[in-house]
Amino acid sequence: MLIEIFADDLQRSDISSNINRASRAIIVENQKILLIYTKKLDYYMLPGGGIEKNENPDSCALRELKEETGLSGEVIKKTLTIKEYFDNNTWETHYFLVKLNSFEATNVVLTEEEKTMDFELRWVDIGEALNILDNYDSNFPHASNIMQREFIAIINSL
Repeated sequence: MLIEIFADDLQRSDISSNINRASRAIIVENQKILLIYTKKLDYYMLPGGGIEKNENPDSCALRELKEETGLSGEVIKKTLTIKEYFDNNTWETHYFLVKLNSFEATNVVLTEEEKTMDFELRWVDIGEALNILDNYDSNFPHASNIMQREFIAIINSL
């Protein structure tokens, strides 16, 4: 499934050729979903990040999960792709349902940027997670876009 989201007043002819590609893991265990809360920027997101050169989206989701949380898993299925079109760039994010191999975290490997964001893992009831992503009030200017994208991904994946 592909969902396209256009910034206000943006037309298809105005789409930027600057494309950022990412993958995210959706992990549900015991009716709870894994979210990452970034204390510095004050918003919630699913584990994931940028797709590297010559990397598949599913491999990226698993690599980012391992790096950000120390958890390993396996992709159950790809659920959707969300393309967000803005004036100066396009974000293409691939979402995967992932089953954890174990709950034992090992070797979190954060980038310098991720370290400064001060990540905190939170297992949240699915309904509460959707409420947070839909209603959480953050001062970070892009938080609303990020959390709404994650909200759309979850409701179209579960």
